Order: sequence, then C-alpha cells, then structure tokens
Amino acid sequence: MNCGNYKSSKVRAIAIFLVILIAVFTGCAQNMAAKKDLEISPEPKLITEISTSEDSDSFNVLVKGNRMLTYMSVKQPFPLGVLLYFPETGLDNIKTNISPESEIIGSITASELTEEGHKSRIEILLKKDVPYKAANEGTCLKISFSKPPKDLSSPTLSSSGPVEKPVEKNEEKAVVESKKPAWVNRIDFSSEEAGKSTIIIGTTQPVEYRIKKASPQLLQLKLLNTRLPDYRKFPLITTRFESAVDRIIPVQTPAMKNTSMLTIELRESVPYLIEQRDLLLLVHFEASTISPRPLEDAKLPAWKKVLTQALTKEEVETEIDIDEEIPEGVVAEKYTGEKIALDFYETDIKNVFRILKEVSGKNFAIDKDVAGKVTLTLDKPVPWDQVLDLVLKMNQLGKVFEGDIIRIATAETLKKEEGQYKDLLKAKEEQKAVAPLTTEYISVNYANAQEDILPKIEAILTENRGSVSADKRTNIIIMTDVETKIEKAREIINSLDIPTRQVMIEARIVEATVDFARELGIKWGGNFYQTASHGRGRVDITERVFGAYDGGDYDSTAGATNYAVNLPGANLFTAAKGAGLGFTFGRIGGSTLDLDIRLMAMETNAEGKIIS
Repeated sequence: MNCGNYKSSKVRAIAIFLVILIAVFTGCAQNMAAKKDLEISPEPKLITEISTSEDSDSFNVLVKGNRMLTYMSVKQPFPLGVLLYFPETGLDNIKTNISPESEIIGSITASELTEEGHKSRIEILLKKDVPYKAANEGTCLKISFSKPPKDLSSPTLSSSGPVEKPVEKNEEKAVVESKKPAWVNRIDFSSEEAGKSTIIIGTTQPVEYRIKKASPQLLQLKLLNTRLPDYRKFPLITTRFESAVDRIIPVQTPAMKNTSMLTIELRESVPYLIEQRDLLLLVHFEASTISPRPLEDAKLPAWKKVLTQALTKEEVETEIDIDEEIPEGVVAEKYTGEKIALDFYETDIKNVFRILKEVSGKNFAIDKDVAGKVTLTLDKPVPWDQVLDLVLKMNQLGKVFEGDIIRIATAETLKKEEGQYKDLLKAKEEQKAVAPLTTEYISVNYANAQEDILPKIEAILTENRGSVSADKRTNIIIMTDVETKIEKAREIINSLDIPTRQVMIEARIVEATVDFARELGIKWGGNFYQTASHGRGRVDITERVFGAYDGGDYDSTAGATNYAVNLPGANLFTAAKGAGLGFTFGRIGGSTLDLDIRLMAMETNAEGKIIS
C-alpha cells in the first residue's frame, strides 16, 4: 500500500515538472517571436544629422538619415534659396538652425510639417545664385553648390608669390581631369517576390549617374566617366519574367565618349527607386499588371539599331525629338510661364502639382484616379507650363481648361469625355435633321432680293433640307427650312436691307410769252447782321450790304421790303394786282445772311402763269 502511494506521488511530480518545463520554453519562444517582430518592423525614417563640407569646386550640405532618404528639391527666386522636402520623414534630435561660414550659403533651417502628413523640410538660403545638384550617397543626401569662378589675374606680375598659386590650382585641376574612367563589370537582372524586380549594375569604382524618363515606358540611365566592354553590349530580354522590365540594352557609341547608357524598356509605367551601394547601382521596380509574354508578342523594336546608331551629342542629351512629333503645318506651343529650376526624386505627382500651383498662381483640380511618381532634374530654369506638360506626358495624363481652372485627369478619362462630347454634338445635329420645316415670305424693301440677299441666305441653308428663292416682281424672299435657320435669315436681311442715301433738289417753273417778258417785275435784296453770338464782333452790328433800297426804314428781319433792287411790272397799278412768287434763302439757326427774291407776273390779262 505504501509502495503504491509512493509510485503515484512520483508520477505526479514528474508530470508537474514537465508542465513547468513546457511553460518556460513556450514563454521563451513568445519572447523571441516578439523580439523578431520588433526587428522585422521597419523603423521610422529620420534625418539624423545636417552638416556642411567644402572642397575646391563646391560647398556641400550633407543630410544624413537612418535609411535612404526620398526627397524633392525646388529652387526659389525670392528669397533666393533651395527647398528640400522629405515625405514620410521626421527629424531626430538634431540642430535645426545652422549658419555656416560660407560665401554661398547664408543659413540652413530644418522643420517638420505635420499639417499635411509627416513631412520634413530643409530651407537653404543662398547669398549668390549658383547652380546646384543633389544626389544620394547611400543614406546620405549630398547637395553641392558650385563655387563661382575666381579672377586669377594679378595686379602685378613682378612678384613670384601670386603666380605660384594659379599654377598649383591648374595642376590640381589636371589631376582631377586625368582620373581614369571606371569599367562596367556587371549588368544583372533579379526577379523578386510579388512581381518586383531589380537591375544590378557593377563598376570598378563609384560613379556618378543620371536617369531620365524619355517616355512612359522608356528609361535612360547614364553612367558618367565609364567604359562599357564590347562583350556587355548585348540586350538582356526579360519578357518571360514576372517583372515590369521587358528589356535592358547597354549602349556606348564613339560619340558618347566616356559615357555609357542603359536603355530600360518597360511594359508599363511603374514606380522605381535607385540605390547606390559602393560599387553597385541598384534600380528597383515595382510590380507590373501585365503578365509575362514571349518576345514575339512584346513587339519590341530591333535592338541592333540602338547599338549601331551613331548618337550625336544632341541626341544623347535630348529625351524626345520634338520636331518629329509636331505634324506638318502645326505651330509648336510657346511657353510663357515663369521659369523655375526643379529637382524631384521619386516625388508623388500630386505634390508636384501643388508646387506648380504656388509658382503659377493658377487653380488646379486633380481627378481622384491621378497617381504616379516623378523623377526630374532641371538645372537650367524652364517655364512652369512646360514643366507641367512634361510631367503630364511622363505619367500619361492630360489637362483641360475649364474657366480659370486647370483640370488634371488621365488621358483615358479625357479621351472618353471627348468621345461623349462628340456624341452629344452628333445627337444635336441629328435632332436638327428631324426638326419640322417652315416656309416664310420675307419682304425686302430697299435691296435687290435676287442679287443682294439670295446668295447670303443660300449659304446658311440646312444641307439637303432647306431651300430658298426670290420673287423679282414683289421683291420677296421665299424660304423653307427649320425655325433656327429662318431666324438667322431674318437677321441677315435686317442688316442688309437699308435705304440708300439720296439728294433732293426743289425747283419752280414759270411760263410766259415773249411780250410778257416786259411785264415781269423783280425785287431782290438782303440783309447781314453780326452779333457776339453769331460772329467775331464784340458788339451787335446791323448793316445794309446790297445797294440802296426804296423807301422805308431798313428792317433786318427776313421777308421784309428792304429790297436793294425793286423793279415791279410797269403795267401793274399796284403790286397787289399781279401774282407774285417770293423766295427767301438762308441758313436755319444762327444765320448771318438772308437773301429775299420776289418774282411778280401780270395775271390779270391771262398773259402770265406760274406753273409750279
């Protein structure tokens, strides 16, 4: 009995020990998993240090981070300086205001912008307008400002001291220029998870590079001061891989001298990132939505043309030949916007539009499906509207002006809307084609309906439906068409049917016999007056100007008997017994001269008659 109890207790103790041991190991595993999760989760991107350095040719600003920094840079004219924006990046415990002792840089200020997401900004104010360039060197961003050339001329050449310094500088410059080019010893393609991929370029020494997007599906990566062996001048075809890259073509022609270039053909425009690690240059590409395909289905251009074509310097430096894209007879667009210099690296395209909005002062409206990244370096200032067009072409976007607003949308959306607009116009035309016809008779009062009006109306008739004619006898236009065309015809007729200006002449005719001529009498005379309101005299003056008059006081009113010539008919007993016809000539309103004529005829014996 005691032995059984002892065995039972022993088994129970072993079981408890095993349970405790399992619990201990489970806790350790959980702690290790938690630590592993902490190690896997990426730490936030931070700027850990801002410093400056100087060499013989440039003054440098060094921005260091805990990871490779994504940035965009803008050169502003007022105040003169360079702005650097770092999206999704914070500031570590660093000095945010720096005033270096430099003849180029005035101050460096760093700040965090939290109102538009987590973003950092560095403002570098300049004392002189000098060119600059920015490039990533691992986790450090180096912004180099070129020093202005110094005047090496000396006021006197008698002293040997000032002469030796330029000689030393020239020797130093020669050493830099005599640096041997690096050899490209590796060009590889790596397919990664989820359709991502990387192009790996190796060189015998660190090199400078330039990359630009010649078209939405074509990248040009230039390696400066490098040589490309002949056995590497063959394409890498990657159409069968899960990748956005279709082909990689290494190129170096005699015209390119010590510059080699990798032309990267893409299936579609996707975001990419360039990383430099000592002797390696890595180009990372995001996944593509286009599945792999055979080379024949890709329909790529012949790669040998790229190798055999002798590229000129202009062709190497130019992304697109603009003259080839402009149709004959079309004038190239002229850009008149304010000139700006930009440097974007993997920058969200909406942030680019925000910067262009600030520079241009225009209103921008961006569709919700607009997305993309921009990598762009413009050392020389160009008009902002040219930059806008370039960014739109690089991302297959378009713009339309709606009043004072520039609307940005995808090319597919704009093409669809244009088709809908054309369909609407076509529907309106079809509606006009079935509109009821009306016949109208439009009178023409002054113009000739056949010669003057009819040709103008025929030009506006509805095709295959309207008709018009003119009636010569009644001078009427007879028109059959839709109501809108008839209203337009009325407007044309009202504009053309106006009276012609005419001159009216009035005369009077007197009929008389030969004997009756002796019986005619005539009286004529006139008066002239000048006052301060009708002449240049200072006082009122009234004068007789036509000889003597027969009796009575001179009266200056028109129609009075102040005739200078008074020859009545001889056989008239009184002036009242003969018929008379009088005229008064003058100017209405402010007249200074009146002329009266009275013609008398003897009508009592029916020997004279006034016809009209």
